[in-house]
Order: sequence, then C-alpha cells, then structure tokens
Amino acid sequence: MLIAPKFTPEVLIEAPRRGAAIPNYNGTLALYTVSTHTIGKGTLKEVRVMNIETGDSAQISDSSEVREANWLGDNSNTIIYLKSAEKGVTLVMVANADDPSKEAYIVEEIPAPVSQLKVKELEDGSIAFAIVGLVDSDGNLFNEKTVETKSTVRVYDTYQARFVSLPSAIVLHSFL
Repeated sequence: MLIAPKFTPEVLIEAPRRGAAIPNYNGTLALYTVSTHTIGKGTLKEVRVMNIETGDSAQISDSSEVREANWLGDNSNTIIYLKSAEKGVTLVMVANADDPSKEAYIVEEIPAPVSQLKVKELEDGSIAFAIVGLVDSDGNLFNEKTVETKSTVRVYDTYQARFVSLPSAIVLHSFL
C-alpha cells in the first residue's frame, strides 16, 4: 500500500481504483479489477483474483484490452473474459484462478466487437454465454473495421472527349 505524505489532486488521480469483487461458487476466491492511472503515461488495467482466507492476490491479466471478466459458473475456479484484438476482433478467453501463472487460452474468436458477456450453467451441465454486438441487415455480426470503403474513382475503357459549344455572345480576347 502506498501512503502519500501529502494529499494532492495528483495523488488522488493516481490512486488505484478497484472494481466490485465477484465471489466464486464456494466463496473462497474473489475476482476483481484494478485500474491505476499515471499522469502522462496512461492507465494500467488489471484483472486479479484474491484468496479470501489469506488475502493474497494474484494477477490474471494486465492487458488494457481485457474486459467483462466473470466466473465460468461450472463450480470450478475458471475465469472467462473478453479481450479486444486487431481489426475489431473479440477473443473469448479462459484462465485458471487456481493457477494464475498458467497462460490464459482462447476459446473462441468472434469477428466483431462485442460486449456484455453473460454466463449461465444449463441443466445438462453445459455452459451458455451471451454477448451483445451490432448486426447488419442480414443478422450477421457487423465489424466496421473490416467493411471495405467504396471508391469514387471512375475507370473508362475509351476516351470520351466532350466538346462544349460556347454561346456566340462570348468573345475571346487576346492580350498582347
């Protein structure tokens, strides 16, 4: 914990902001986010897991592209979250809270930006998740970063000379 000798606006701005803790299925772990802003350098966003008994905290991700972290809901300590990738793609990632040192892995690659991840365990034991995203007129997910911009260039196969006749009232002068 950082204790500042003086309480200034800069200290207040740079103080870590913690999100609400979400307990796991048996209440032994809590999932939360921490956002720390440094003036002139940007914001660091972390997803962390805390052991409620010991108070120990471990980092799951420090990517600013991670959002919507939640427990998978299958009575395991598995975390599911969304991560933004290049060209508007969203990755559905899974991490193990029992061993945060293990690398998270990609479960699904969604070809559009999505949000509002909701997870539900079904009666048969399978997991369902729902997301929200923009769709086009056909009902397919819409990704504005992959839409081709239409060109206004015209291509002609033949020369099309245009002759404009001038009204007889216009007299051309030559200045010498």
